[in-house]
Amino acid sequence: MAQAGLHGLIGISLVKATRRDVAEPGTAIGAKSFAYGFVSGNVLPDIDLAALGVAYLFDPKLALHMHRTATHSILITGLITLLGTLLSTARGGKSYFRGLGLGMALHSLIDIFLWLSGIDILWPLGHFGIRSEINLWTNVKIPPLWNNFLGAADFLMLALLYMALIRLSRRYETNYGFVPALRGFMVFHYVGFAAYMGLSFFLTRAMFDIALYAVIVVTSLPMTWIAIVNSRPSLERLGVADTGYR
Repeated sequence: MAQAGLHGLIGISLVKATRRDVAEPGTAIGAKSFAYGFVSGNVLPDIDLAALGVAYLFDPKLALHMHRTATHSILITGLITLLGTLLSTARGGKSYFRGLGLGMALHSLIDIFLWLSGIDILWPLGHFGIRSEINLWTNVKIPPLWNNFLGAADFLMLALLYMALIRLSRRYETNYGFVPALRGFMVFHYVGFAAYMGLSFFLTRAMFDIALYAVIVVTSLPMTWIAIVNSRPSLERLGVADTGYR
């Protein structure tokens, strides 16, 4: 499952734990850009669900096989980071792409251990006969009900992510106008969590996944990126300690 919300929460927590005091305005800009990039990077790899969620309705096996490939590859992550760092001319742009790349790499690393399926970590080398996938769960039989529970938890994690963004907005007095939308996103996903937990007991895994991905693609993914982009001022402020440079 995607669990983009948990990845976003991990990104926020790590930025908060590692932020530092800055002595120069230029350093503050770099730290803020890095923080925003890092949180964005922690969420970005699951953007492949925007296409694969639709493909799942027609060919579930192909869609699941394609998930966690290109967008989770450390080779693609490295290429994005390198090109972005070299070509960016925006103020703080290089720091942003370094944060983005590090966040994407962390996302893939976490997926290896948590989400009960393989990661094509060296895509596309597998197409050339080079082993590129890591799967720690090959010989582990996962109960269908547990997979359904994990799917329902997608909604819970996203609700908690929106709650965290609301708290950052209030703490730093940033993007207040967007807080009502965040609150609406949060309530929607709490309701979704309750609904899908109930459906977990009645639907087969195949039917549950269809119902899950349909909603994630149409609502959750757009909401997540709208939330991240509009919360940029809050996420940037999170990247520096409480100094005079804001």
